[in-house]
Amino acid sequence: LTVLRMHSRVDRLLSFHHLGCLQIDPLRAVENTQLLVAWSRLGDFDHAWLDRLAYEERRLFEYWAHAASLVPVEDAPLHRYRMERFRTDPDYEWFRPYLDWLRACEPTIGRILARIEAEGPLPTRAFYSLPLPALPRRGWTERDGMRMLVDLVWQQGHILTSHRHGRARIWD
Repeated sequence: LTVLRMHSRVDRLLSFHHLGCLQIDPLRAVENTQLLVAWSRLGDFDHAWLDRLAYEERRLFEYWAHAASLVPVEDAPLHRYRMERFRTDPDYEWFRPYLDWLRACEPTIGRILARIEAEGPLPTRAFYSLPLPALPRRGWTERDGMRMLVDLVWQQGHILTSHRHGRARIWD
């Protein structure tokens, strides 16, 4: 029975690699999107399995793969290109109005990284006491400046999700 369980786990992991990524969507009508998609592709499974793969075994990590997604660590070199590009040339169309703001945030970014280095994994709310230049408002969305900044530091590859408390990411 143990061999069958292990075989099933290996098959599911291989099947996950065939998916390439699993989009994370915290909104749910029936269940979180990543769990629905995994169930429809892989069959019935223990939901804690994805958390173990990502946050304990570190075989998956969260990154922006067209949207926030769980991706296999073997694919990290593919995402490293985007991280590096976003550090040196964040010239994505939607982001151009925020370039000056991001430059003005460099001291705060340094403080975020220093706190994580000194204190270990922290949620975004741990940084709200840090100084932050006013975020330019554009379009119909009202973004939380600190949340946007931490997301950008994540997209640049300086931090990753250590684990989650509910829907909140804990950064390291």
